[in-house]
Amino acid sequence: MRPSILLLASALAALPAAAQTPRVTRAFEPALTPWVGVRNFGDRATSVTSARAGYGGSFTVGASFEAPMTRRTGFIVDLHLAPSAGQRLENEAGVVSYDNALGISLSALLAARLRPQAPVFFFAGGGVLAMTKKPIADADGAAIEPMVDVGFGYDAVRVREWNVRGIFHGYFLKPADPESPGFSAKGSAFDWSAGIGFRRTFGRTADATRSSR
Repeated sequence: MRPSILLLASALAALPAAAQTPRVTRAFEPALTPWVGVRNFGDRATSVTSARAGYGGSFTVGASFEAPMTRRTGFIVDLHLAPSAGQRLENEAGVVSYDNALGISLSALLAARLRPQAPVFFFAGGGVLAMTKKPIADADGAAIEPMVDVGFGYDAVRVREWNVRGIFHGYFLKPADPESPGFSAKGSAFDWSAGIGFRRTFGRTADATRSSR
């Protein structure tokens, strides 16, 4: 995961520095953003011997759709897949990986900018994470976990129909019952994801002749 995180950080750092405060009429427009990134998973269960079970990190592919609500707020729906989140068990002997599990994450978010033309925005909302396998290797069935999703994003050069978007999500989840002898679910778990995408707007994003105040 470390090379992927470093590569993603480098890409975000290279976002264009020019024209970060264009004259825009509202903070969000109807837009679609395909994106790629990484997701890190927290521990889901502990055993009587203090072993910890969870999922390994995975690359992600996803898309988000946004729509305006008020001049400074918008509504975002994010859907992404984590196809290589392997079952992981960590104990005193080290870390053991088992079969891959597919993660499907869906969030509904309220987003806002301090000013309509600001490149940075913040969001909060809720959603659900579905894993095709439980974190314990011998457990049957899938895992469904409700979550709170909070984070921030950065849009570069929003005066064009296309722009680059960097985004970070932090997820607070309620782990599912592992249904495996000797293991119990943790009270809560924390995941995070970071990604970069290309945002395509379908409305009028900017007006160079009008003031945004």
